[in-house]
Amino acid sequence: MRGTARHWRRRERRRRQGQLRVLEATIAAIAIFFSFLTASYFTRNPRSWTVSRSEDLTRLGYNILHSLAVKDVLNKTIATGNAGWELQVNFILEALLPTTTYYNLTVYRVLSQSNGWNVEYQIYNGVIISNAEYGDPFTYSPEVVSVSYLYTSRLGGVYLLVLQLSDVRGESGSA
Repeated sequence: MRGTARHWRRRERRRRQGQLRVLEATIAAIAIFFSFLTASYFTRNPRSWTVSRSEDLTRLGYNILHSLAVKDVLNKTIATGNAGWELQVNFILEALLPTTTYYNLTVYRVLSQSNGWNVEYQIYNGVIISNAEYGDPFTYSPEVVSVSYLYTSRLGGVYLLVLQLSDVRGESGSA
């Protein structure tokens, strides 16, 4: 009886020691996890969201202007020069761009090439093509991109389209 009691006590001590080792390993794993989490928080680039936002806006601007050129929309609106083409382009951009994106499109008509290096151009749109109702949202936005697109119409005109884009998700609009 005496031998079996000692045997049970030893077995109980080992079981408790095993439980403590599992508990120690769990606490150590949690401490390591939080140290990596803290280190990654302090070492990340705080403006990475802005960089990706800028890249996304640039890609969006090029995609929209390119698809308008490929689908012959620019030829039917800008190149024909019919009255009210600015409103048509404004309506199209309003429909294609997200509601949280301000835009301003300026269309230049390329006039001539004098010596191959200098290009003369003039503003072609008489009406502002923009969804900015008041003020200048591009001044207070953290990221503004400008996309330039050179378009040659089927009618022979050459146009430079400059599209400014600004994403206004959550910005206050004041400096």
